[in-house]
Amino acid sequence: MSQKLKKILFLLLSMKTQHNSSAAALASTSSPSRGYATDLAPYSALRSSLGERGGSGGRSSVSEQKRKREEENGEREERGSEQKTDRAKEKKTRPRSNRDLERNRPTSPSTPPRRTRHPPPPLPKKTKQTSGVTVTVFGASGFLGRYVCNALVRAGHRLVLPVRCDDLEVQHLRPLGDLGQVVLLPGFDVRSEAAIARATEASTAVFNLIGAREATRNFSLSDVNVAAAERVARVSARSPAGVERFVHFSCVGAGAASPSERLRTKAAGEAAAREAFGAGATVLRLGPCVGIEDSTLNQIAKLAKAMPAVPLVGGGAALWQPVAAADVAAAAAATLRSPTAANKVFELVGPRAYSFKELALLVLDTMREPRATAHVPEGIAKIISRAPLGPLRHPWFSEGAVAEACGADLVAGGVGSPPAGSSASGTLADLGVAATPIEDAIDHLRWLRAGGYDVGTLSENASTGGAGFGAKVA
Repeated sequence: MSQKLKKILFLLLSMKTQHNSSAAALASTSSPSRGYATDLAPYSALRSSLGERGGSGGRSSVSEQKRKREEENGEREERGSEQKTDRAKEKKTRPRSNRDLERNRPTSPSTPPRRTRHPPPPLPKKTKQTSGVTVTVFGASGFLGRYVCNALVRAGHRLVLPVRCDDLEVQHLRPLGDLGQVVLLPGFDVRSEAAIARATEASTAVFNLIGAREATRNFSLSDVNVAAAERVARVSARSPAGVERFVHFSCVGAGAASPSERLRTKAAGEAAAREAFGAGATVLRLGPCVGIEDSTLNQIAKLAKAMPAVPLVGGGAALWQPVAAADVAAAAAATLRSPTAANKVFELVGPRAYSFKELALLVLDTMREPRATAHVPEGIAKIISRAPLGPLRHPWFSEGAVAEACGADLVAGGVGSPPAGSSASGTLADLGVAATPIEDAIDHLRWLRAGGYDVGTLSENASTGGAGFGAKVA
């Protein structure tokens, strides 16, 4: 056997001997439950020696670092709590703000209740862009109100608009003028004299457009057209700012002998407002107003789209003298410039009178729809108006609308006459406004044409031409 082989065997035997001695040592340090010896002295000595030499795996150094971190965290939390205590003491000792004083103000029977939502907006002040006239417009959220407010703002007046509806319904009124030129007073109640006084305390002119066509469960026609008009005029007359001009909006055909309750209450409201305000009151009697948002011609157009024929009470024989809403707004603004408008009645109507059937045919021609109408006898219309149909009844067949269609003509010089003590009636021309023909004021109905704004339906009965409209179909 060579020397190299002997050396290899010797090394293998030495390694086996070391392995056996290591296994015996492990068996002597195992758990007693497993039947091994429990002498831990060698390992304890090893751990102590490593700790004394400062080895990287020593547990004493790890425990020391953990203890230091806990001490630092405790000191940091203690400093934070002290800072919070100092801030709380400073907040208690500093003087309270106006908001804190207002919140903690003691209440007493003589102290008025504090507003919990929003403070009242400041009334408008005079600026370089305004003429110095502050006008309060009641009923500005209605169809005609937006036209009147636009005309007043364009004339340089400042507006105070008391409203009771949601902000979304009057958001179009706010940007009419410059910043601060249009002030909205939300939460208005026409039955409260305090609310009316608040709205007119800085105004020199008041416009009353409040009115109703039909009674509701909260307000009757007399409440709106008579009591509200008298209350607004009476409170405006004693305004501290000195209201010099009161303009009341009524309608043509208003009279005590009218068959319509609406027209009777309109006449009573005129008399009550003039008596409550005294000299300086102006009454504007309007014909049926025509505009983009009107409730008359748009109703005809919608019925023409929904039904094969437009129903006409009494065959549409009632006479109407409609007027453009823009002309009414211009005339209303002109009353503030005219020194002779006080204590006068103006009848604002269009250039000519139409029967209701002629108006319906004019709408159908503008829409390029067949000229189909249906005659509804007066007796049947009155039965429908008195039937308990509730919301199923069309506004045309309400009791008031049927009464007007059967026996009232809404034209200038109709049933009603100027109230006693007033001068002769004026017209649009007296206020410097030229009446616009209705044919030029209903172009907005073209959006209801079936074939498009410029095309329309090719109807054999349509009488109007235009771009994209071919010859009549035979």
